[in-house]
Amino acid sequence: MLKLQYRHKYIATIILGYALTLAMGEIFYVFAANSLSIEGLAAATRITIGFFTGSITAVALIITLTANLYTPHLVELFVKDRIILTGTSFIVISNFVILLCSFVSVDSQYYDEFSQIGFWVSCLTIAGIIPYLHYASQFLRPRFFLPKLERRATGLFKSLISDNYTDRDCKEAFHNIDIIANICSTASKRHDKELMILSLKSLHNIFEFILNSEEDHKAEWRVDTPMFIPGLSQEGEFYLERTKAWPEAYLLGKMLRILNSLEESKNDVIPFVCDNLLTSLDIVTGKKQDHLIEFHLLIFNSIIRKAIDRRNIERLQSISYYYRLGIELLSTNPKYLKFATENFLHYGEVCIKKDLFVGKETILFDLSRIVLYMAYESEDMAIQYYDKYLLSQMEKGLKGDKKVETIIFRSIIKTYWEAKAKQCDSLCFYLEELFIKGKEFEHLQTLEYLLRYDRDLHWEFNDRLLSFVRFSPTAYQLAQDFYKAKNTVKAS
Repeated sequence: MLKLQYRHKYIATIILGYALTLAMGEIFYVFAANSLSIEGLAAATRITIGFFTGSITAVALIITLTANLYTPHLVELFVKDRIILTGTSFIVISNFVILLCSFVSVDSQYYDEFSQIGFWVSCLTIAGIIPYLHYASQFLRPRFFLPKLERRATGLFKSLISDNYTDRDCKEAFHNIDIIANICSTASKRHDKELMILSLKSLHNIFEFILNSEEDHKAEWRVDTPMFIPGLSQEGEFYLERTKAWPEAYLLGKMLRILNSLEESKNDVIPFVCDNLLTSLDIVTGKKQDHLIEFHLLIFNSIIRKAIDRRNIERLQSISYYYRLGIELLSTNPKYLKFATENFLHYGEVCIKKDLFVGKETILFDLSRIVLYMAYESEDMAIQYYDKYLLSQMEKGLKGDKKVETIIFRSIIKTYWEAKAKQCDSLCFYLEELFIKGKEFEHLQTLEYLLRYDRDLHWEFNDRLLSFVRFSPTAYQLAQDFYKAKNTVKAS
């Protein structure tokens, strides 16, 4: 709505500008009509040519600067723009018209008519140069040209999906995707996070457009013109051709390569991308597109592994949070719920192998949050989830390294008291029977540690803001009362 209002104001300003120019020209012409001569037309010609030369020089500088700042491919977008072509054509034609008018002799019977034509055309040309240059200068702004690239790509995909296409349309669509990805890579090197987010958003909008389109995945364009990211193995290409999922894989692959190249200083780009991935994961889960669900999980696996390898705790904790939300989205899909949980646990084990116990703790507490999420929906669902996917890992961890055992028991105790606060009696009984019964000392020792976190906020200001170790207010009160009662009994 705002964009529409802006366009209306912009068009109104141009019309008003032309109207004022014509009015001023009319007044000038009425007063100067008797003195118009061939020299006057020549002067108008020189003025118009001067403006034309200045505008072409400015446009050339804008093209060069834009290409150097972002990517040379933007030159193509610029020279193919309809308004730029129309404006340039109008200025060129105006110059020819004025030149022709200036060649008419004063003695000619049509001199007055040609002089009027030349005069008004020169007025219109000069009046139009300012809005023309203003429009051309907008190409220096990524917020202006990125949506254009995005619309070009989605427009081409519309023709592909409707089967009204050529091979050139397919190549052109993915060429636009490459341009946006290149802009993002350039922005990364220049440490321009805002431009990175804009370009990644454009890539994801194109991705969502393809996901939301009602098309047969056996469509001809998916069969005839497969394209792949550079470096993909031949076996991988054959798989994508067979499943017809290569367009989505192409887009996700481009985004992943950008994410994997991000330095620690660009951690704040990751949550933005993860949030977008959750949106598209929700779409493909609703459509039951198995290949695409798995692609999303593989992307999460790749970026969490990269964070672990780089020992980037901030990024790891952020990705863990979104991975948790992704698992919650899959709670009604047993096949991929199992796959996602096993992968999440696997990266917890990788954290231990790399002595990154904070990462293991983060993943375990996020898993406990998933159990609670399911318990709010159905306690039976939560118990089945724990029994099928977590129980063996928890039991194994409780018999291993002391540090790991401590972390696991803390996550179990937190889950237990949060479930108690929500009156999930069946889940509480399940956890108590399996892990807590007969371990009163360990229980109280763990509560002593957890009850120290009496504030909602984390130690540092970060993406999570709240501490994942903290109890909710009701659970904190229940656990504190239990801890005090047990200590009072012991003291007496």
